[in-house]
Amino acid sequence: MFPYQLDQVSREQFGVPGKFANSCCDGHIFKSKDGAVYFRNDKDRMYLLAKNADVYPIFYGHYPLSQTMKDLEDNLRFFGSYSEKLLALESAHRHENWKKRLYFVLKVQDSLEPKVFIWMPGGYQEIPSVYIGGASKAIIAADKLLLSDNCHYYTCVEMEPLLLAPEYNLYWGGGREVVKSYVNDGKLDRVPLGSFVRLTKTSVSNLLEVKEEDKFALYHLGKTLNLIAYAPFEDGFKIDEVTGNVVTYAAVMSCGVQEITRTYIYKDGQYKKV
Repeated sequence: MFPYQLDQVSREQFGVPGKFANSCCDGHIFKSKDGAVYFRNDKDRMYLLAKNADVYPIFYGHYPLSQTMKDLEDNLRFFGSYSEKLLALESAHRHENWKKRLYFVLKVQDSLEPKVFIWMPGGYQEIPSVYIGGASKAIIAADKLLLSDNCHYYTCVEMEPLLLAPEYNLYWGGGREVVKSYVNDGKLDRVPLGSFVRLTKTSVSNLLEVKEEDKFALYHLGKTLNLIAYAPFEDGFKIDEVTGNVVTYAAVMSCGVQEITRTYIYKDGQYKKV
């Protein structure tokens, strides 16, 4: 049991947590029995990080691709051309972040977005992160991918490219998740696309289907990442592998079931609704 109490200044600012239930991470992070998370500095002073939160230490390791995602990577390996400018920006971003040692993930119970902390002189500091989610509860921070398939810790691995294209790159986001990397206002940005469903190759195009939270999306993997359409259920896209044409299906309940279809054709390098 951790014997320290808050020093007088911290007591006035944060209140007293009582007895601490356990030590997390490296012995500087503690959780009290009331569910709050505290940082203890070298002078044994306790400072509140968050109330009603959980802490997950980060370990560096290797996390292999599943066979499904490895097959997707192999199918996209020789796709088209890539952008030297985007690769240079990603390389600069990795160089800027390579010294940052990720220590723990903090999840506040009332927030959907976890926080990632690094060690800085004098204490811990939160850094920008992108929550990917999925089965691995994945997070991107400091150009690293954090994965958790258990309830105790995160594993930190290198970002794994799936596709290099002229105006965007696709990365593995843990499990079956796919992440888009692109330049936004001169800066590198990454956003989750969804969970991989299937890749369909036609005579004129490569089509990627992913599942978002409540719908399915179909993308054309061209020079740009072209969103063709959404479908409310799986198998909502009918793809002609000869012409590349796409028909989307949906159903509306109004005094019976009414089927709605929309057709998209490939023309001048992109898909257009007809």
